[in-house]
Amino acid sequence: MKTSNKDRLLAIINIMTDEEQQDLIKELEDRQARDMRRYERKSHSMPVEYVAQEHSSTGVIKDISIGGVLLETSEIGGSFSIGEDMILTFQYPNQEKYIKIRGEVVRIEPQRIGVKFKKVS
Repeated sequence: MKTSNKDRLLAIINIMTDEEQQDLIKELEDRQARDMRRYERKSHSMPVEYVAQEHSSTGVIKDISIGGVLLETSEIGGSFSIGEDMILTFQYPNQEKYIKIRGEVVRIEPQRIGVKFKKVS
């Protein structure tokens, strides 16, 4: 009788150390996050000002797509919460006008925040 993929996978996971299991979980979560993106992201490094929960700060947009950005900040990720509204203002390279975008925090990592765009003005 042929062993199912599920049984094979569980057998492998059962002999892994806790650290190896954590690495596997992170890798699978990262893969799932990449697959869930609707829009291709472009790497950038451009300054951004943002306002969230009545405080403002600055950071750097690390990548951008039509649907959102990955924002790098010196603030600790714990100062933000999933679903929190944020207003981003930045100047796209080689453009004179500033772009102001309303977004929603969808991912939080230490010193990085994923923001999904809501409204462009």
